[in-house]
Amino acid sequence: MSGSRRVAWDWDKMLKVYRPEPKRFEIAVWHNKHWLCSASIGKTTSQEGKLRLDLIESNPNGSILIGLVADINIESYKIYANNIGATELRIMHPVNDTVKDYYLSKKGFSYNKKENFCFMEI
Repeated sequence: MSGSRRVAWDWDKMLKVYRPEPKRFEIAVWHNKHWLCSASIGKTTSQEGKLRLDLIESNPNGSILIGLVADINIESYKIYANNIGATELRIMHPVNDTVKDYYLSKKGFSYNKKENFCFMEI
């Protein structure tokens, strides 16, 4: 594990928590089958029609996809959301204001201050 991680999510634990979720969505983005560029996991909300991206992390040591990891994940989640009939994508609980502002700089995103998530209509 790298000491440069911003948030030390326990991915093994998270996978066990999400495993029973029938509409979960997990992404691992690899370069040349040997370099993990990012990982993310999400699921549908308790309200129908919404997909949430709960955890996302890029490789803290960098990768060939620097600056593209969030876009790749967002586009992948949008495709999955479309396939399951979801009309909204939520990025839950940004870890700080810089991360929140980064998502808000992406076209179509707004912020729900009360529940602390960025969202876009799909």
